[in-house]
Amino acid sequence: MRFRPRTIIAAVAVLGTATAVAAFTIPASADDNGEKVTESHEVFSPNGDIDRKKVTREVKDDPAPRSTVRKAEVVPILDNGPTEEKLDIVVVGDGYTEADMATYEEHTRSKMDEVFAVEPFKSYKDQFNVWMVKVVSKESGVDHDPQGTLRDTALDMEFWCGDTERLLCVNTTKAKQYAAEAPDVDQVLALGNSTKYGGAGYPSEDVGTSSGGNEQAGQVVVHEFGHSIGDLADEYTYGGGDTYTGPEVGEVNASIKDRATQESEKVKWHQWMGEETPDGGTIDTYDGCRYYEHGIFRPSDNSIMRELGREFNLPGREAMIGAFHDSAAVASPTVPTKQKVAVGEELGLELPDVHGDHTIEWKVDGKVVKSASGKTSLDTGGLKLDSGKHEVSVTVTDTTDWVRDEKLRADNLTDTFTWTVA
Repeated sequence: MRFRPRTIIAAVAVLGTATAVAAFTIPASADDNGEKVTESHEVFSPNGDIDRKKVTREVKDDPAPRSTVRKAEVVPILDNGPTEEKLDIVVVGDGYTEADMATYEEHTRSKMDEVFAVEPFKSYKDQFNVWMVKVVSKESGVDHDPQGTLRDTALDMEFWCGDTERLLCVNTTKAKQYAAEAPDVDQVLALGNSTKYGGAGYPSEDVGTSSGGNEQAGQVVVHEFGHSIGDLADEYTYGGGDTYTGPEVGEVNASIKDRATQESEKVKWHQWMGEETPDGGTIDTYDGCRYYEHGIFRPSDNSIMRELGREFNLPGREAMIGAFHDSAAVASPTVPTKQKVAVGEELGLELPDVHGDHTIEWKVDGKVVKSASGKTSLDTGGLKLDSGKHEVSVTVTDTTDWVRDEKLRADNLTDTFTWTVA
């Protein structure tokens, strides 16, 4: 299981006149006894706009008893294959008693349906596994729903975190403990047993939260996956100041370079310039991004990294697909590569159902087998091999036109499998 180091982000949403919040900076300060921390948070308004504010919250990081964690049952919600070949999302619940387990599973399936309704999650669903860990709480619901009501729950989830109504915090230590009971972990989603609109994100720990019973809170999850999976920058202009004067930034969807410079230097999203984008309009360099009004550009006018309820723009979608393949294999071999193969056995590949097609190239001892080009299987008995050991390999590439960065395709969307045949 992997918890990749990234910048902390916590997110929350809002309904009616309340607001939702997400933290995206490393804690700025802590009190003397280490029990409180001040963070900068994203604040989501009812119309999808995003702002920033500082929130001081209580730190809850004490672990759960190991004996209790080990009793948790794991239920496969989406099982598309071996964990080493898929991106594994693990759902852990809080405020669900033994009697609430059916509701918990319903909330889990509904929330994942929200995520997989958005591209590129929709077209790359075969690259994911989803596991639900049956975390049993003593009481139903979460703290401060309504405000002032406390409950005895397994993951210490609470609204009004840092005096911010829709910020739904969680004990990430406990959340990751329970998630580790799943076969593998790439992302953790903690669901609170509530219909109140809210959520949070901790991308540095690959943990996010959401209200399990609220039909709109899934948009916060998609936005936060943009951070924790895709390493995408926020594209809104609140909270940083008027003009950005710093150096070039690392995120693929933010740049200090205008269109002419990007096209001249062939950097950032130059390959997408002028193309129509799923979130509306065309790809260009739009002034204002990454919390600043000016001096730094975004690829489109209004993607989901700027406002909830939108689609990923073309560079963002490309980055997400590349990131999916950080964990998910491009194809699955039908015969394990560590297994010795006898002459006459058939080697093969299983291809996921994704956007676009694949190229397939087989080699024997480094030489291309032209007759097998594009085929998902190879009969080693027809290779007329000499006695002794031979190396048989196959290279498969996802050729989706949603990716134009050929280095990204070579690094992330291409896999080679090798066997020893004797």
